[in-house]
Amino acid sequence: MRAALACLGLLLCAGAARAQRLASVGADGAVRLWNLSGDAPPAEILKVPAADARTSAVSPDGRWLALAGASRAIRLFSLPDGKPARTVEGPDGGVASVAFSVDGTLLVAAGSGPAVRLWKVADGAPALTIPDAHPGGALVAQASDTQILSAGKDDVLTLWDAKGARQFTIETDHLAGLTGIASSLAGQKAFTWGADGQLKMWSVAGFHEMPDDARAPIRAAVVTPDGNRLFAAGGDGTLKAWDLTRRERVLRVAAHGAQPVVAVAVSPDGRWVATGGADKAVRLWSVADAAPGKSLPVVHAAAVVAVHFVPEPKPAPADGGK
Repeated sequence: MRAALACLGLLLCAGAARAQRLASVGADGAVRLWNLSGDAPPAEILKVPAADARTSAVSPDGRWLALAGASRAIRLFSLPDGKPARTVEGPDGGVASVAFSVDGTLLVAAGSGPAVRLWKVADGAPALTIPDAHPGGALVAQASDTQILSAGKDDVLTLWDAKGARQFTIETDHLAGLTGIASSLAGQKAFTWGADGQLKMWSVAGFHEMPDDARAPIRAAVVTPDGNRLFAAGGDGTLKAWDLTRRERVLRVAAHGAQPVVAVAVSPDGRWVATGGADKAVRLWSVADAAPGKSLPVVHAAAVVAVHFVPEPKPAPADGGK
């Protein structure tokens, strides 16, 4: 198991990129694109039924936005224009989470059923199905081009190879049930959390429960690109951060008043954290000390359920990449 854990860093190891844009998704299905280098209000680039925007992801190259939810449809839109690109058929019973692989070539999704599924982004063709990944329902999944990390209602964290063969399984033992996972961009670590706000770190060095004297439900979490800090969106309206080297909580700020923080994202250069809240606001914070960043107007008509920094797409090679 130690050897398999050493591979976790492969899941999310991407180089730093510029990200002057931010996509925010409202609970009403509206998606807005912010230009962080200017002062113009964010444009609403698309809107889908609210039930179909419960989970979302932006591709590592900044070219695609995926939206999914209660229906089986996983919709891909091009960025920055928000035009529909293609739709793939997701799991029965709706989609609980959707993500792009590190290289951006695959789309991975988990739903209310036990399966984890992957598709090719280029044409929407099925790439892999793990039919019985999590009995009782798969909750979340992440992928690289060689590995898939998934978790489910069975309270189990599992690493699979690219062919769907199980590499290792961890019983996470979350007392209130496992609700989310994240993995380190640079380190060999995975993180799980439960409905009671309990946060656990798994690594080659073993298991550690991250200390928190003001525990609250965690709605989302993200690790900085250097693997040194984890930021968590709190249901109590706070943004928290842990130093992953010292394994201690180092920040706790009231990010959205008394309203829950629903979403969190970190910029590719590791300098900024974005949060979205039930108060309909999007806010920016310094990674170093959680000092407020650029003031952003409240433009969403509903709670902000997701935020994504959007890398600047690289120009296509003149020869088409040949």
